[in-house]
Amino acid sequence: MEKIRWFTKEVDPDALYDDLEQLFTQCGWPFVIAENKVIPNGLFWSSLVGIVMQRSIEYSATPMQDQCSNDINKATSYGGYNYETNMFILGLMALSWLKGNIKKKTENGHCRNPIHKTTENKPAGCSIGSKFHRGLYDDYQSLLEDFVSIVKDCTPIPITSSKENGEGNG
Repeated sequence: MEKIRWFTKEVDPDALYDDLEQLFTQCGWPFVIAENKVIPNGLFWSSLVGIVMQRSIEYSATPMQDQCSNDINKATSYGGYNYETNMFILGLMALSWLKGNIKKKTENGHCRNPIHKTTENKPAGCSIGSKFHRGLYDDYQSLLEDFVSIVKDCTPIPITSSKENGEGNG
């Protein structure tokens, strides 16, 4: 049986991180404060949808199952415009950004203590802040490993016969 591929190429976490960093630069943060209320930044979220769609189209191999019908319009496929592909890309983008962000804060010793020397308008060089963020990064990695283990443990079992095609026991 041929191995089904969802993506045409390997995921580039750095490119996905850069996508979100550029979005933050262009649109600001996902939430803003207006009239003492936290509200979604519509420009951020609508722009994110565009980036997700772009990356979904770029990465998607558009796997297709067309054996159940002779009508290609009734084939099952997952391309760049499908919710599943979009959500997969969105999740990978968020995980890529978090990896890069926490790594950078660890390496820069990010800390909000105002007496620390600032680098690029952000306090940096704090060994305590560095250790704190390293602990978060280690937990991030552990959570992902646990998640992958859970995904593997609940791998679905395909149906072995199809009643629609007249196969199986009636």
